[in-house]
Amino acid sequence: TSSLHIEIGSTTTSLANANQFVGYTGTVDTPDSIILVKNRLHVEIVIDAEGINGAKDAANINDVMVESALTSIIDLEDSIAAVDAEDKVMAYRNWNQIMRGTLSANFDKNGDIAKSGKIDKFILEQSLDNFYNNNMVTKLYTLKRTGVLDYVLVRITAIFQALYFSVITFYWLMYQPLNYIQLSSFFDILIVKICTVLIAISISYHSLQGIHHIVTDYLTPARIGNAAKPVKTIVTIYSFSQAIGIIICSLLIIY
Repeated sequence: TSSLHIEIGSTTTSLANANQFVGYTGTVDTPDSIILVKNRLHVEIVIDAEGINGAKDAANINDVMVESALTSIIDLEDSIAAVDAEDKVMAYRNWNQIMRGTLSANFDKNGDIAKSGKIDKFILEQSLDNFYNNNMVTKLYTLKRTGVLDYVLVRITAIFQALYFSVITFYWLMYQPLNYIQLSSFFDILIVKICTVLIAISISYHSLQGIHHIVTDYLTPARIGNAAKPVKTIVTIYSFSQAIGIIICSLLIIY
């Protein structure tokens, strides 16, 4: 198997992990670029002795391109309204060809029909693909923890919060000037107490959802290395403690 060796004067060095060397472009002795990989993400070191940066660098490194850990959302509902089988098949076929690097299309340019070329790269960028389409909603009845269930609950709780704070605002505007006795009497109403506790729960749920997205998208080994697991644990425990604290405080205040 090939391995990467770097000569610095009379000294030769190599990677601590030889498996991280993927390949190169150009010739063996004078490569145009060197491609490495870590955590399934690629790094391409571009070498150009005549480049703006390469001409000034001892190793002629002109650029370093790092593959990003991306999440792609392919929306088959709102963006393109792919509601029937034929439209969905076309959308999936196009995305499949994008990932394979074989997608091409004809388009009109100044009256001439031109054809776009196929993707021809050594590395096709990878991403986590989330497809949104209305067939997924049929899984909601299972009551299992799914992305669709969270999607629906976030929007239901958001509507509930909007209604709750609208009522509070209306009461505040209608009974100006408010004093402590009036406000206390209002929150002594049973239905207001129940709604206030539910609001605390819904705000806590929204907070946990936000923290969940931060943890899964940014606190990953690809971004922060070996610290990802302990940091995830600390952030998760803190967020749950905060959510529980909000609910307890609301119960004590109402009581």
